[in-house]
Amino acid sequence: TWSPAALPEGTPLLNWVHGTGSDDVWVAGLQGTLLHWDGAEWVDHSVQTDAAFWGLFARSPDEVVAVGGASRWGGEAAMIYSFDGEQWSEQALPETASGLGNLFKVFHDGTQYWLVGAGGAAMVGDIDVGFTSAPTGFAGDLVTITGDPVVAVGGRGTGLIMEADGGRLVSGPQTNAGLNGVRVYPGGIAIVVGEFGYSAIYDLTDGSLEPIPSVTTDILHATWGGPGGEMYAVGGNLNTAEEYFHGVILNGRAPE
Repeated sequence: TWSPAALPEGTPLLNWVHGTGSDDVWVAGLQGTLLHWDGAEWVDHSVQTDAAFWGLFARSPDEVVAVGGASRWGGEAAMIYSFDGEQWSEQALPETASGLGNLFKVFHDGTQYWLVGAGGAAMVGDIDVGFTSAPTGFAGDLVTITGDPVVAVGGRGTGLIMEADGGRLVSGPQTNAGLNGVRVYPGGIAIVVGEFGYSAIYDLTDGSLEPIPSVTTDILHATWGGPGGEMYAVGGNLNTAEEYFHGVILNGRAPE
């Protein structure tokens, strides 16, 4: 069952969650919010900034990276923060990222971190050696990156799937709706989801894309599933906070 958690007073909107175990969970949100669950309580590790954290990745209890930037509630520039087991520290952006407004997600592929954000921005690197820009040739927002092999998705109105190739991201197929979420399954099949209820099966082995018949016109924001089990997509009419706001959950059979 789900139970409401007691959070530090004044906790704002929370945007992402990741962890390594039942006593090591991080969440990130607006106004520099970073909270940690240690198995007993949520502890406030927030940093002093008006900017928002949109994504984070916990590689171990002593190594976490969070990314973010501007929101309608504050902030002006993209940011990278890392946790060393005791404190959070800001990491330098590459010189080529000067003026970048946002980083949305971060993922570690077992060798290095991948970061994606606004205007087709992508970066690779590590906490100890720093981060460098990864060429994408894409001007739209890259929203999410994950998987083995690594896949990134993004776009507004028109979507794009990209795959990691060395230290860069190379373009795959375009979609007729912007993409927000991706889940890569062990057999080389990815499920992508996005605007207008769009979802599709992307085969990384041959580059083919098979749209899944839409059962909603709502925005799908994220997807996850267990190989050969159930898969899920979540979202809603996310462009409003009025009374007619609602959420949506879709489920189906996941790839093997």
